[in-house]
Amino acid sequence: MDKYISITGLAADVAKESIGAAFLISRSLFKSEEQTLQDWTDSGVKAVVASEFSSRFTKMALQNGILPITLSDEQIKQLLQNVSDRPGYKLTVNLESQTVSDEFGLSVPFEADSFYKRCLMDGVDIVSFALSAEKAIEAYEEKWNK
Repeated sequence: MDKYISITGLAADVAKESIGAAFLISRSLFKSEEQTLQDWTDSGVKAVVASEFSSRFTKMALQNGILPITLSDEQIKQLLQNVSDRPGYKLTVNLESQTVSDEFGLSVPFEADSFYKRCLMDGVDIVSFALSAEKAIEAYEEKWNK
């Protein structure tokens, strides 16, 4: 899995053709189904930008390696205008600094859950993360079972 420290990719409006886009942008609440998320993951989508996400979507997206980024309605409107006005418009999401930027001077901060941020930056899913702590868990259990 690619590291999410800084990834640049094409941006696309979800309502329009999104094949090849690394970032999807939507005006509305995301409540997508798991299959759609898997399809997006398979096609290279790394992040979804919207003004609101359902908690279920957020959890499923993160578990599928897709970063949901919440921005204001005004910021979404500007991004969609840029997508419309500039064919091949590119965005950069820097998860380490938690910013969305473009080559035209846009730089917008966003919030990211610290646990999922670490998983995405390390390129691991939740199961892999838990398994990586197996020895520490066993040592802890051994300590308390004496």
